[in-house]
Amino acid sequence: MGKSRVADSAGGAIPTKVEKKTHKKPKRSFLGITEDDSEGEGPRQVPLQLLKVENYGSIRFPGSSQPPAKWVRLETDQAGLPDKYASWLTRMMLETWNLPPPSALISVLGPWKMSSEPILDKAYISTFKEALVNLSRTSKAWIFTRGLSDEVVSLVGRAMEDSTSKTPCIGFAPWSLVAENLALSRKAGEMHYYRTGKAIVAPASETQQQFPLDPCHSHFLLVDNGS
Repeated sequence: MGKSRVADSAGGAIPTKVEKKTHKKPKRSFLGITEDDSEGEGPRQVPLQLLKVENYGSIRFPGSSQPPAKWVRLETDQAGLPDKYASWLTRMMLETWNLPPPSALISVLGPWKMSSEPILDKAYISTFKEALVNLSRTSKAWIFTRGLSDEVVSLVGRAMEDSTSKTPCIGFAPWSLVAENLALSRKAGEMHYYRTGKAIVAPASETQQQFPLDPCHSHFLLVDNGS
């Protein structure tokens, strides 16, 4: 901060302060993103509150040779989301998760109701996996599933894990149905070592059944609507 001198009415000089304008580069938090300011003042940080990020961290799955999966817990409410929310969330995935920009989005969903009956004939499983891998490579896509381990989700995850493709495999699941969600909350911002197994029953205070996340996914968007 500099100083200058101006004359007073008696001919003397009075020191005055001259304010220097500085433009600080916005800091990047773990899940912070920046966007161009419409007023032309350069990039500005989009706070986590607007992204509705409640918790975040990474998961190491037992026996997996893959890098730890990254996850975020996103809050939604009855008031709805800002108009720019989809854009902000996409930029978070590009800038913070460093995912390559996709040319396509592939969504593979199985039935929500769990069934003991096979969904896909075994004769077509290898064909399905090969077609999915080839499609994701040629289209440079992101693959989305519902993230909870079942026949279809696991098939997609294994297909991507068995290939040399670096295609992001992203699970999009309700927070309340995710097994070990309380443990994930306690490990927010840290590494959580996940356990495997069949469907896990939620605590006695809850009536919902919870299911394990698929260990072959690279990222998870876990949506909490308060239910």
